Parts: sequence; C-alpha cells; structure tokens
Amino acid sequence: MFNAINDQGELQSLYTKTKAEIDSCRQKAYYCPSCEEPLQIRSGPRVTAHFAHFPNSDCHRGETLEHETGKWLLYKWTKHQGLHSELEKFLPEIRQRPDVWLTINNKQVAIEYQCATISEKEIRKRTSAYLSSGIFPLWVLGHHHLKYSSKKTLKLTPFLSSFLYHFHDQYFLYFFNPQECTISVASRLRTTSPRVCMASIQCLSLHQMAFPDLFQSSPEKPLYSAVPFWEKLWYSHRTTYKKHVSTEERQFRQYVYLKGFHFSLIPSVCYLPVEGQITMKEKPFIWQTRLLMEYFLYVPMGGRVRFPVLKGRPTTNGYYPDVAYEYLKLLQSLGYVCQQSNNTWIKTKEVYFHRHVDQAIEEDQKIMHALKKLHRI
Repeated sequence: MFNAINDQGELQSLYTKTKAEIDSCRQKAYYCPSCEEPLQIRSGPRVTAHFAHFPNSDCHRGETLEHETGKWLLYKWTKHQGLHSELEKFLPEIRQRPDVWLTINNKQVAIEYQCATISEKEIRKRTSAYLSSGIFPLWVLGHHHLKYSSKKTLKLTPFLSSFLYHFHDQYFLYFFNPQECTISVASRLRTTSPRVCMASIQCLSLHQMAFPDLFQSSPEKPLYSAVPFWEKLWYSHRTTYKKHVSTEERQFRQYVYLKGFHFSLIPSVCYLPVEGQITMKEKPFIWQTRLLMEYFLYVPMGGRVRFPVLKGRPTTNGYYPDVAYEYLKLLQSLGYVCQQSNNTWIKTKEVYFHRHVDQAIEEDQKIMHALKKLHRI
C-alpha cells in the first residue's frame, strides 16, 4: 500500500518522496489504516516504495505485487496527462479508499483496480456507495480475469458480469496488464450462452492512449455477426435431450407441457440474439417463449401486442436494458409486429409451435437467414 498512519495519527505517503527521504522514514513507525498493525517499508531499484505488512499478517488490506504495481502505473498514467489524481485517497463520507482518485472537469472518478475475486454483494455495495455520492466508479480488472473460450469468445463469469458498462449502445469490460503496461478494452459484448460471450477486444498501450479513449465506441460489429453461434446452440437445443438441467429450466419445461406443447418445438423466434441478454440470468429461450405465449400467441392478427417491461441487471454505470423492448424491435425487423407507439405494437404475422423437429430446424434456418440478410442490409 502507498499510504500509512504515523505516530501522530497522520496519513503519510511514500510515492512522492526521494530516496533519502524514504531512508529517513525507515527510522519511524507506521501502521496500517485498516487493522492498525505495524508496517514495513519496501523499496528498491525495481520496486516502487510502498508500505507492506510483516509476514503472517491476517489483514485483508494485504495486497499482491500485481495490484500494487498496477495501481501505481494507473496513477502515473493519469498524472502524466495533467489530470488531478491521488493514490488511495480516503473518502470519509463513504469510508472507502479507491486505488486512484481523479477530478476531471468537476467530475469525480474512482478507479478500482480489482485483481482478487470478491463477492457480487461487495461489488454492489462499493459501487452503490460511489454512485450515491455522485462519484463515477471505474472498475479495471486484473488481466488474469480475461479468459478466452475460443478465438472470438470470452468466458463470462458472474464475477465479470458485475463489472459491465454501457456506453454508445454497447457493453464494455476493462482489463489491465501491469507487466506489459496494456489495457484491454472488451466491447460489443454479446452472449451466445450463459457463460460465453463474443467481444471486440482492443489491446491498448498505456503510453499511447489518453483517459477518454477508454470510453470511445469500437468499430461496428453488428449483433447479427453472432448468428452462427446462436445457430449451433439452437440446433443442439432441438436435437439433444439434456436430462440434468437447472431448476429454472425444469420449471420452464413444465410450463410448456401444461400449455400442451413440447419444449424442443418452441417457435424459432424464441431464441433471438437480443443484445441486452448479457445482463440476464434467465436463458433467452425461456423468457422469450414466456412473453410470446402470454402476450402474443393468442392475440388476433392486427391486434395490439403489449409486452411488460423486462429489465436485466443494471450495469456498473446504472444502465437498465429493457430486453423485452429489444426483443420487440427484432420481431419487427423480421415482420412479426409493427410499432404503433412507444409501447404499443400491432401483430402482423403469426407465430406457431412446430409439429416435429425437422420442421423446427427448417424454420430455424429461415430465421437465421433472415437475420444474416438484415446484417447485410
């Protein structure tokens, strides 16, 4: 850590001191701001001067070298740009100490460089505290959290989902590698399954980018570029029976059975690639089928279709996607509804449950072809 308490109860820093001043500090006593345990000073030719706990300390403030190095580099990066920034500034009103504190055009920003995996509850608590005080929290994750499922897809864990941002009609995640001094910006995030998402990833050198570059729109990669992934998943759903499924999916199967249908024969428009799906815990074919069966299937042609608001989890910057509205926009693109007003749609095409798997697969292919055609247009 870069701050500690001295004998007079004052917060002291090392990162602005000369080597001689640091050597002088070694003769004094310093204590952890969190647990009040004694601290030692570490410094050297390859190590930025900082305070550290002695071995066998149980303090939760104990930090890894990756974290210490990372927040120091992020601090120097913002400072080099002429931004007003401070390391580990204590915010008494919310009792939090962000890794880097920024003031930009009267806007307050707290950068949290998160290397360790913490609970979703803790993430929400700290994020809410910042937002309630008018502070923008910018969570930057350790590079080891960036894991690939394949060349074009990332592993999406519940932990990562807690750090989503929404700017320019797209979703973002941020990762920092202090060894290579690079920030990876994952944007255009689109889920293809509950634990996998497609992404456009830019690896940017910290020395060649400015702070505002983090929030720039990435090159256009339409949602429909994910269609091949959806196609494989949909085919598997049609042809492979999974005996062991979640409680949520078992309840969904029972719901469909009670309506007189089989879950493998649900309409082809019950698995559309809605962008806000990344904020949903419920699988797309479950909530889309329920919406169609409750609010569309038995509406007469030309009748009004009114889906209830269906919001996903909020992003870190407070954006609530209405996935039901996004779904209606896709249905409109495919000719099933026509928008009459902001929340009223007219049914223009029927949706049917399939009679057998071959018919379902044939219709799936037609829907996929239509989505690809929309992409080309």
